Amino acid sequence: MLRGRRTTQNPSESESESTHPLRQQVVGGLIAGLIAGLVVGLALFYLDREATKSDTRHEESVVWRNQIGGSDSTPGAVLDSLDLSGLHASDKVLREMSARSANLDDAYFVLSDLSGADFTSASLRGADLSRATARGARFDGADLRGAVLTRTSLVEAVLTDADLRGATLWRADLRNADLSGALIDADSLHGACWSDQTTLPVEVDSLESMCAGELDRPFDPGVQFSVNTTIRPGFWSGEVSTTQTRVNAAPGETVTLVVEVTNVGSTDLDEIIVFVQEAPYLQVVPTSPILYNDSDWRGTPAPQAYQSGSIHQDTGAYPGGSKGYLLVDYEVTSDPPSCEPFNVRLVAYAFNEVGTVNESVMVHVDPGGSCQ
Repeated sequence: MLRGRRTTQNPSESESESTHPLRQQVVGGLIAGLIAGLVVGLALFYLDREATKSDTRHEESVVWRNQIGGSDSTPGAVLDSLDLSGLHASDKVLREMSARSANLDDAYFVLSDLSGADFTSASLRGADLSRATARGARFDGADLRGAVLTRTSLVEAVLTDADLRGATLWRADLRNADLSGALIDADSLHGACWSDQTTLPVEVDSLESMCAGELDRPFDPGVQFSVNTTIRPGFWSGEVSTTQTRVNAAPGETVTLVVEVTNVGSTDLDEIIVFVQEAPYLQVVPTSPILYNDSDWRGTPAPQAYQSGSIHQDTGAYPGGSKGYLLVDYEVTSDPPSCEPFNVRLVAYAFNEVGTVNESVMVHVDPGGSCQ
């Protein structure tokens, strides 16, 4: 009789098979550890490199702040991607400057020569470029919300896709400029100058281009007036001296703008008109405008001054040396653009047949805990 042959398993083979999954786990763990270490190493390398780049950019920002601030002429400056918010560069020669993607929020370029400068994709929110020369400058995609461009020469400038909401363009020279695709309200062009060669993104049939001699009309030395703007938190309590040029406010709070007009000459003036352009994230309380002058300290309500978000009011006659006030309440929007603090500039103009003067105040809005 044939019997089936019994096979016996080699103990070493059995042990090998039982330890095979364990070896796989160990090897897999080693590979996972190596990958994790590599990822952490790369992340640390990236963070270190970014920190180094950030430190370098900060050092460059400090150098340029000092160089521009300490020199009357810095043509060809390279400020690309630098944080120069609040830069004071008024009455400077900065021709052909490159400031692509730079942060220039609340910067001052008053009376500066910015001809041929490149501000492509730069942030210039609340910046003051009044009376600057920016002929042929590039502002492609730049954020100019709330910027002051009063009497700024933007001849042949490129502002395609720029955000000009809330910007002040009173007496700005936009001849032959390209504003195609720009975000701007037609009312913002009130008092500006443009030509048939200017490319505008909005219809301006109802507005008159203010060019020619209107832009540079000088004051009569014997007939002058000044404007002084201040602001205070809350509603006005009757004390002009409690106002200031900058105020902090939170969404939903109210601030009061005080526009003081003074006839500093000896000749009587028949009328002086005050114009305050609409500002982003600040809403006029429509019934709040009120007028005061040397002969009427009780005040005369002027709700008619409110016109589609802006203020436009004839403040009356001014004997030589006299003063008048226009007060307007503004409510800070309850829908801020972000949860980060930001600044909004209010610019007031006083003008009549002899000329125009302007001044501005700043509202610093901190959404704080009210931001979702």
